[in-house]
Amino acid sequence: MRRRSFYGLTALALGATLTLAGCAGNTDDGASPAASSAASVNGKTPAAGGGTAATTALTADNFSVRLTAAQHAMKSVELDMMTVAAGQQISVHGSVDMGGSSIAMDEVVNMPGTLSEMRVRTADGLVYMNVGEASHGKWIEFDPSDASDPIASQFKGLLDGGDPTQQVEALKGAVTSLEPSGSFETIDGVKAQRYAVTVDSAKIGAALKNQIGAAAANLPKSVTYTYWIGDDDLVRKIESDVSGTQVRVTFSHWGEPVTIAAPPKSDILPGGIDSLTALES
Repeated sequence: MRRRSFYGLTALALGATLTLAGCAGNTDDGASPAASSAASVNGKTPAAGGGTAATTALTADNFSVRLTAAQHAMKSVELDMMTVAAGQQISVHGSVDMGGSSIAMDEVVNMPGTLSEMRVRTADGLVYMNVGEASHGKWIEFDPSDASDPIASQFKGLLDGGDPTQQVEALKGAVTSLEPSGSFETIDGVKAQRYAVTVDSAKIGAALKNQIGAAAANLPKSVTYTYWIGDDDLVRKIESDVSGTQVRVTFSHWGEPVTIAAPPKSDILPGGIDSLTALES
């Protein structure tokens, strides 16, 4: 199996780690992280536990700014995601560190097919994948900035869209309605309100459109997502069902310390993807 065939097998899993970017991406609203996480901003005041408590109602107009501010202050999160599409289920569990100069992630991806379980890690601007026996138990290193490698460059979206903070920034100006929907639910020990969030697909951030490529043209004009949000303005769960693809993402352990580092050099496969003889046909 050649490099492109291998990429075809792994793209589905990597795509799963970006599926929550279906309501995500990155926009430049001119606000710095430091400004966004100020002690009193956008109708919020300090709350016990290092978070913030809302003093005004969450609305379509302040949704993105308020959630971005809360997430900037936290720096880290754990996530569990399940995607169901075309009768196939993909699950992702991992940690995200947003406190460094570049996004750091460590995730386990389970999916049907030849590569049933993968480890995906990003650190210092590089992407690492461990596909078990197929990579001899070692990690394959990719440099998404290497324009000469068409496969490695495909992983740039993993770095651009993996930050949950950027994911809500992309909704600035795109949310057309925000309505409380149903009762509160306790998630990760936090009482969270359920909201129906309707988004104008034409107004989502450009970075998101670049990530999903041609699929952006096939998005419905209006998409409604279900968010569960605590009084601290932190997202606890997102659910969506768009064009037959169902996604559920649960966020937990906001702000808890996490250490994510590149694998040791001794654990990186020499020769990269070209040395995957175990996958050759």
